[in-house]
Amino acid sequence: MNSTIPVVEQLINKIKMMHPEQQQRLLEMIDDGSLVAAEEEIPSSDPQEGQRQHARKSYFMSVDYAVKDRCFRDFIKDISAGGVFIETHHLFPVGETISLSFMVPNYPVPVKITGRIARVSPAGLGIEFIKDNEELIRELKMIINSL
Repeated sequence: MNSTIPVVEQLINKIKMMHPEQQQRLLEMIDDGSLVAAEEEIPSSDPQEGQRQHARKSYFMSVDYAVKDRCFRDFIKDISAGGVFIETHHLFPVGETISLSFMVPNYPVPVKITGRIARVSPAGLGIEFIKDNEELIRELKMIINSL
């Protein structure tokens, strides 16, 4: 962040650079209060780190995902048996359902799993896997432990 330019001016410049659909989504998130969760993610240290149930591992892999019948492709930054972090500039509300498809080593087909957006930060989305497929989550845990 450039400390010589006021924060509000920096925000306005960034918003002007966004696609109109992203601007509208940002406005809706501000209006409905779902952007409040992102405020916790702004500090460089993660205040929720000590509360994690599963250890995260760095994992750089492309991911195809869908939110509200719109498809996107970005990259996973890290993975755990409980979820993934996707680096993206797309904004979605916390709690939104997300369908993911990505490859993992030594697994013959793409992993297809449903999650929910657990946190939003300037760097991307924290996704928590929905526990509707315990067998797949057990397999993922074994694969992740071998990374």
